[in-house]
Amino acid sequence: MMKERIKTLFIIGFFCLLGLSPLALVAQEEPSGIYLTWQEDPTSTITIDWHLKNGTSQALSYRKKGTDNWAEATSNVTDFPFSDRKIHRVSLKGLSADSAYEIKFDAKGKVYYFKTMPNDISRSPIKFAIGGDTMHDKAVMEKTNRQVLPYNPDFIIIGGDLAYGNGDGKNVNRWYDWFDAVKNTLIQEDGRIIPMMLGIGNHEVKSGYNDEDIPEHLKVEKRKESAPFYFNLFAFPGQPGYGVLEFGKYLSFIFLDSDHTNAIDGPQKDWLARELAIQKERKPHM
Repeated sequence: MMKERIKTLFIIGFFCLLGLSPLALVAQEEPSGIYLTWQEDPTSTITIDWHLKNGTSQALSYRKKGTDNWAEATSNVTDFPFSDRKIHRVSLKGLSADSAYEIKFDAKGKVYYFKTMPNDISRSPIKFAIGGDTMHDKAVMEKTNRQVLPYNPDFIIIGGDLAYGNGDGKNVNRWYDWFDAVKNTLIQEDGRIIPMMLGIGNHEVKSGYNDEDIPEHLKVEKRKESAPFYFNLFAFPGQPGYGVLEFGKYLSFIFLDSDHTNAIDGPQKDWLARELAIQKERKPHM
């Protein structure tokens, strides 16, 4: 069993959330998409996305499983690209490790739940699944997901090539199908939602671009222009398209952009060298 002082590092690349507020008292539509991920330590945080046509901020109810009182967090709302849907996002922090939390998108709606990751995997091992190229069509994606679900993974990583939307607004229905498949097949019968982390692949972008030719202050918008769905729909890794996620003291995932909206050489390579040095300094035995 892995000792806590030894940390595992994964590098992911891809080629080719007391009381009821007035908001919660208003009947809400059923979310057309539900998606959980992390932006910070998964032992104590979660980021929750859900999609509605209603663009007004909504109240998400949440509580630690087994407790009585619900707390609330209000969503930040952004546009779902090329769609009349809106992305509602809540980030919860200060959660207890290795714990289940219940959530409701409507005060009278269905209760779902998620689990935070443990602090010590020698006592509470974790399981995760890794894949890519998820949706040539919805039926195949759902069939694949159903093969994974019985293993009860703590989370899922997809290296890229998600809905095969190619950054094109004309393909927005492929994203609707992708989120339908996630909702239909990656929520367990008891209501547990499996978090995901997603890398960027060539089928997330209209086309790549030469990072060196773009002034630094324009790069954020250029990435959004090239991969509008990826950078709007998913909180992690966010801009600039690569990043690291630390699971307590025992695990790190580094997500890279293999020449899709960031050149391999240049700032990304320099960042990776710095991050690997930091990882080595913090965990000399990895």
